[in-house]
Amino acid sequence: MSRYLSFVLSEAVLSISAGFRAALALSGQEDVVIVLRGGSEDEMSSGLGVEDARIVSDAPQIRRGAAGPVVSAELYVVVDQPSIGRGTPANVPVRGVGPEAPGLRRAFRIVAGRMFRTGLEEVIVGRGAQAQFQGLGLGDRLRLGDAEWTVTGVFEDGGSVAEGEIWTDAVLLQGAYKRGASYQSLRVRLRAPGELAALRARLAADPRTNVSVRTERQFLDDQSRQLAGIINTVGVLIALMMGVGAVFAALNTMYAAVASRAREIATLRALGFGATPVLASVL
Repeated sequence: MSRYLSFVLSEAVLSISAGFRAALALSGQEDVVIVLRGGSEDEMSSGLGVEDARIVSDAPQIRRGAAGPVVSAELYVVVDQPSIGRGTPANVPVRGVGPEAPGLRRAFRIVAGRMFRTGLEEVIVGRGAQAQFQGLGLGDRLRLGDAEWTVTGVFEDGGSVAEGEIWTDAVLLQGAYKRGASYQSLRVRLRAPGELAALRARLAADPRTNVSVRTERQFLDDQSRQLAGIINTVGVLIALMMGVGAVFAALNTMYAAVASRAREIATLRALGFGATPVLASVL
């Protein structure tokens, strides 16, 4: 029974890794670029200003829509929210976004309620976050920073990691957490996937900026590699322990089988049977 549970546990851990990579694969796009501060590996360690956002938005490689450059300057914070069932606090990401953010996701759509309104303390929640955390139903009040926010909508994004987030107006979120006019990332859409190298070269040559530029797919793959490695290592260790336990269990079973048949084995040997036939009968 313990061997069976170990097997199930190892398979579950490895399935988490596979599911995590699948969710990230659904999120990544080749024509969407993530811009972070130079040297930053993730959004939490990044920091960009209004001037950085303006310089990136002015680049000719950025797609332009009816409202201007397709750019979303975003702020990323993590808050505690009680989880459903256990009620213990767990981390949930809150993302402040610009008006272009929905169009920069692969399959964004509001499935209940409505989009938050710019300039008002309102949020929308991903379907995954709503299923995991308490207090994220339509009309619920959520404490963020020094203010309370109303949940006005629920969104989906084709099963991507965005569904585990809470979204609101980036400018209001800056004020709630006293972040001034800073952002942590810029999400932009290129005119074509082949424009990445030109955009990277243009920003690298501009002395006013110090940024790193990666496609959304590359960024998410970099983020997942370390966590997936840890999960896979845990799964392999469990599988190895299961294998060692199975070997000892088999040895114990063989020892018990031989001990219980000692008299029979001695009789067979006395009758002239060799070691090999006796061993075969025990096995």
